[in-house]
Amino acid sequence: MWDELWSYCRALGQTPDEARRDPQFPFNISVMRASKVYRRFRWNMMHQQIGAKDEGGANHIVNALKFLLEDA
Repeated sequence: MWDELWSYCRALGQTPDEARRDPQFPFNISVMRASKVYRRFRWNMMHQQIGAKDEGGANHIVNALKFLLEDA
């Protein structure tokens, strides 16, 4: 829970006390958790698609960049 709280506070620029006083905090932390689960799922799917066929690593790099820049 502390990791999530610190990540949440860092993203919003708030202290933990300020964040916990926010009436929307439970909803916002749930959305943040769901986002992390989704990103982890996408990361694992990317690794499955690459497989062992990528001898030079180029596909791995390209897919990793697509994944990281997806939200940007």
